[in-house]
Amino acid sequence: GWQLGWIVGPSRYLRDIQVLLPFIQFCAATPMQDALVQVLKQADQPYEGERNYYDWLKQQYTMKKEKLEAALRAANIIPMKGQGGFFLIGDTRNLKIPQEYLEESTPAMKNMTRDWALCRWLAKQH
Repeated sequence: GWQLGWIVGPSRYLRDIQVLLPFIQFCAATPMQDALVQVLKQADQPYEGERNYYDWLKQQYTMKKEKLEAALRAANIIPMKGQGGFFLIGDTRNLKIPQEYLEESTPAMKNMTRDWALCRWLAKQH
């Protein structure tokens, strides 16, 4: 929970930790910062046949994205075009969820929603 901003413990410690958390959560330690400076200098140099590390990394991410999109399509899930970022979202409307998953309720979900039923079905059957 630390990286998400929550902790559990005695209140006498939590107050101090809450004060420190904003200052350390998104800051790298000094040795890491020094190493990053050296790496960034090298990143603009040719790398693995590409113009630089950034072009190589973009190619790697593109290949992985295309592979994942193909897997989603094979599972009858339509990949939705993103505007950037690191995540891929799929439209699951074409998936046929067995009726029993849509009708059952759970302690956590008294009135079953389609997304909840889909997750339960995928977790139980796949």
